[in-house]
Amino acid sequence: MLGSCGKDSDSEIPPNFEGYSYLPLEVGQERVYRIDSISYDDFTGTIDTVVFFERQLIVSTEEDLSGRTNYRTEIYRRDSIGQPWRLRSTELRYRGTYRYELNQGGNIYLPLVFPPLADSRWNVNAMNAQGEVIYEYQKLHQSFQNEGVTYDSTITVLQNEEFNLISTEKDIEVYASGVGMIYRENIDLNTDINTGDIESGSERYQRLIQP
Repeated sequence: MLGSCGKDSDSEIPPNFEGYSYLPLEVGQERVYRIDSISYDDFTGTIDTVVFFERQLIVSTEEDLSGRTNYRTEIYRRDSIGQPWRLRSTELRYRGTYRYELNQGGNIYLPLVFPPLADSRWNVNAMNAQGEVIYEYQKLHQSFQNEGVTYDSTITVLQNEEFNLISTEKDIEVYASGVGMIYRENIDLNTDINTGDIESGSERYQRLIQP
């Protein structure tokens, strides 16, 4: 476990501290994602696929009680291109010296720690009352292709991975230098032990389509 989950300050952040480029933050920053959600129903044998779009817009900054600058972000959703955006939620984002804090509804999560190192492991829930969940860096500074675009330098955060003969669970996020998060994958599937066919569960893929 890293000591980066303790006290933090952004008063003297080195200008070229490795890893900060993977989480650029500025007012007016906008990211649009396409989300493909697939559900498998073992009772009916059906497969349902839902596609929708999410817009993340940094609208302002505000200081917390410690005088740290947080970026207020609005999350919008629409079901198809051309429809109006509907505001779904807001969150606060803070990039400190050694960690990225994401405040959602008063719960603070730690999606990233800095600098990204091969042996970095940390508890994403270290600053809230939820149970311990360990994240780790899986790939560092590697190229990644998303929606026909090749990003030269990305980091992959492995959030969960469990495999056995009847189930598969995997959760990852990919961040590109100078852009931020470009891809998220959440898989939770149950399979037939004899055939390997999917019986139930879900898959969710979130891809950046407008940086």
